[in-house]
Amino acid sequence: MHLDKSALFDGVQYGWSDNNVALHNSMISGLPVIPPLHLVPGEHFVLIMSSWYKEISEQLIQMGFVEGDDFISGLSLYYSLTLFFNVQ
Repeated sequence: MHLDKSALFDGVQYGWSDNNVALHNSMISGLPVIPPLHLVPGEHFVLIMSSWYKEISEQLIQMGFVEGDDFISGLSLYYSLTLFFNVQ
């Protein structure tokens, strides 16, 4: 299953953020890829859709984000909703 083909996040997803400079200002599945430094605590809520949660959360905390308030792991949520609604 591909995240970009799921209806679970229609209307919610704003874009992607990645440390890979080569991806910045590109588009993935019609959504922009922005540098993490463009994310603002209190303005952006981040769902971490990666198995690198620990490393990503540490970076977000250093940027002033608060776990639970500004970001959560979205991977388990995504898998749970997918199973519950049988969405592909």
